[in-house]
Amino acid sequence: MGQMNNNSVILLTACINPKGMPYTTLQDCDVRMQQYIDALHFYLENSRAKIVFIENTAYDLSPYFIDSLDKGSLEVLCFDGNHFDRAKGKGYGEALIIEYGLSHSCFLKDADQIIKITGRLKCQNINRLIEKCNDPNTVYAWLTLDESNNPICDSRVFVAPGSFWESCFLQNKENINDSKHYYFEHLLFDTLKDWKRGKGRFKEIWFPMTIEGVGGSTGEVYSKSDSYSLRFYLHYLLHKCGYYAPIKFWIK
Repeated sequence: MGQMNNNSVILLTACINPKGMPYTTLQDCDVRMQQYIDALHFYLENSRAKIVFIENTAYDLSPYFIDSLDKGSLEVLCFDGNHFDRAKGKGYGEALIIEYGLSHSCFLKDADQIIKITGRLKCQNINRLIEKCNDPNTVYAWLTLDESNNPICDSRVFVAPGSFWESCFLQNKENINDSKHYYFEHLLFDTLKDWKRGKGRFKEIWFPMTIEGVGGSTGEVYSKSDSYSLRFYLHYLLHKCGYYAPIKFWIK
């Protein structure tokens, strides 16, 4: 497919061998690797953006994608970065992946927008996301609540320029600690507030999320039918009619 006019890059974060990481239901390396390969094939065949795939347990998937690498549509990076304190959890590992990518990826260095996606998930409406979320100084996210009704950002798909990650999120990555119930998603939300205070722009993504795959934390299966749940679609319709936008008050 042709490239988009704006320079958006898809960042797929990956951890093939979780090595017993807490709060990670899916531990089978072979299953995880196949899911990453399947997802990467999906984005290569269906998306209009360059793709960076970064894996943090030294599994190099380059041999599976020689043609895409030669065409310049894909960049595959891997490093041995899964030896941190397990109490911090997989969200901290994902922050390290993003940090590594910003330091080592040629694609991310030149990107106007980075579309971070959990690497085993397929965002079926990826091209709509790219088309709608293309302002280079704007963060785009789905906002939701955790189990205690605290506001968080959905981390499965999160769109932000490199400056958000470097100036806000990564400077506070040490705060992530799954054992203390402060997750990657909490830090996304809190640093989004910092971003807005620094005059960065934010837009909530209102069109329904269309994701397929299996969540690593809980083993939850995401499907197209889940994407159009009544609650999310009602939220969307009310917003389109101008009657519902309470989440916006959370990030002033």
